[in-house]
Amino acid sequence: MRIGTWRSVFTILMLALVLAACGGTNSGSAGGEPSQPGGSRGERGSENVQVVPGNFGYIFNSDRNGIIVTYYTGSETSVVIPDTIENYPVVGFRGDIFQGSETLASISFPDTVTDIPAQAFAGCVSLASVKWPASLVTIGNAAFQNTALTILEPPSNLTTIGAGAFQQCDSLTTVTLSEGLTTIGAGAFQQCDRLTTVTLPEGLTAIEGSAFRECGSLTSVILPESLTTIGTYVFYNDRELIRLNVPAGLNQFPTYYGETYAFRWCHKLPLAARDKLVEQGYPANQL
Repeated sequence: MRIGTWRSVFTILMLALVLAACGGTNSGSAGGEPSQPGGSRGERGSENVQVVPGNFGYIFNSDRNGIIVTYYTGSETSVVIPDTIENYPVVGFRGDIFQGSETLASISFPDTVTDIPAQAFAGCVSLASVKWPASLVTIGNAAFQNTALTILEPPSNLTTIGAGAFQQCDSLTTVTLSEGLTTIGAGAFQQCDRLTTVTLPEGLTAIEGSAFRECGSLTSVILPESLTTIGTYVFYNDRELIRLNVPAGLNQFPTYYGETYAFRWCHKLPLAARDKLVEQGYPANQL
């Protein structure tokens, strides 16, 4: 066979191979992942995250009857979490989507949210305004630590304030809590330097350790008659505390290595309150 003929055959074979390769590629791309209704696919990890107008990403909850907000990409100082997305109620949000924001000043929750996750707004140093959801049950550990809140009056459904939830909120001045609250976690309001007045609700039976420790401006505390237990260091070093009622049933003062120090260094505590505490079992040498 002539050399020219061999060249023609070789050329034809190469063209056939190229056409076959292109056809394979095109058929593969036709089987791509279907688009998601109502929004575009997000890029956060392996989650099936969708993005909707308003800069919120979301996934469905495990029962697929509610929405969990998973991230927020906006830069607004006032943020409103929507009541619904794609006609499903927003029932929660992931705990790290606002954490540490230095510009967030106001947040509003839909009434369908029942829990605020641990550390959700920790370090949001400009956060001064919160519209609480009416159905709120739990505020997680350190959820609002080191924020700019000034007054705390959460809704009556609240049962639990987690450990360190409002620790080092230097602008907080007044705390008024409603009946239904059962738990104030350790260090919940520790080192709130401007806190002056605390009113605790009937039904509360115990305050965990260091809950109001080193609140240097705290002058007035109203304790409920239902209170039976005050943990270690609860009012430790609250040197301005001058008004305190002592409930008749308050007689449990847990110790740590033999010390309770719940009222240690409360130098302005009235003599009547001191005497009643000692009468009900508080160690006199730890006032």
